[in-house]
Amino acid sequence: MHEQIMIEPSISLETIGRVFKLISEIPYFANSRISALEILPGGLTNSNYKVMIDDVTYAVRLAGAGTMEY
Repeated sequence: MHEQIMIEPSISLETIGRVFKLISEIPYFANSRISALEILPGGLTNSNYKVMIDDVTYAVRLAGAGTMEY
C-alpha cells in the first residue's frame, strides 16, 4: 500500500518541488516523510507553507523573487 501525501490543490507543482527539494537538503530530515503540505496565509513577499513531517508540523518559508538580496 502506498502512503498518500495530502497537498492543498492550489499549490503548483513547481512549488511542491521547491518545498520537497528544500526539505531534502536539510540533514535533520534525511530519512523523514512528508505527509501534508498546505499554504499558510500572510507574507507580503515570501510564500509560507505548513508542512507535516513525521507527524510534526513545521512552517516553511520560500523567499519571494528579489528578496534574496536583503
